[in-house]
Amino acid sequence: MRTIQSLVAALLLAAAGTPVSAAPITEEYTGRQLIEQGASYTFDFDLWYANAGVVNDTAPGLALTTDGQGAFGNWSSATLYLDFYSVDPESDFASIDFDAWGFRFLGIPLWDTDILTLSNFNISRPSAGNPYYYFTYNLTAAQIAVLDNYGWGSIQVGATRVGGNDFDLTRVGLVVTTLPEPGTLVLLAGGLLGLGAVARRRQEK
Repeated sequence: MRTIQSLVAALLLAAAGTPVSAAPITEEYTGRQLIEQGASYTFDFDLWYANAGVVNDTAPGLALTTDGQGAFGNWSSATLYLDFYSVDPESDFASIDFDAWGFRFLGIPLWDTDILTLSNFNISRPSAGNPYYYFTYNLTAAQIAVLDNYGWGSIQVGATRVGGNDFDLTRVGLVVTTLPEPGTLVLLAGGLLGLGAVARRRQEK
């Protein structure tokens, strides 16, 4: 009984604005896609709902292997990550364009907001003896606020038009950390209070 009361107290405090443990939600594509000079590929993500049908038909080498969904609470953090692979001795340069999409009409986005744009981004690693380059980007509070409002968007990755520029893309992912909404916490707290009352009545009998 005391344990239930403690849980209820913690949830009520959380509903009043006290931080509680957050839940990470990930959407990820994995595989291997060769990106040659001047080529680019787009990866869609939707962290609110399960992706229906084909969400990525531009990069056959990568497939959606983790379908993130349920990120309805306030987003406290978000990280974009990409894994590149190259074994040639030449320098390789990537472009990254990360957009949050707004309202959709008949499946077509009506507007977008730029989150991150990088061009001629040096991903060379062969000279260091490691063919992989791991890129991570922690979004700012302002960028998180946009994604939190939109919930979905796209990441376009390309090989810059530089002679001999090509590489493999092996992973594209976005992980967000959400905090439960106060209304959900209040409902859960009410349920636990009810369980506590039932347990107390059983003890009295």
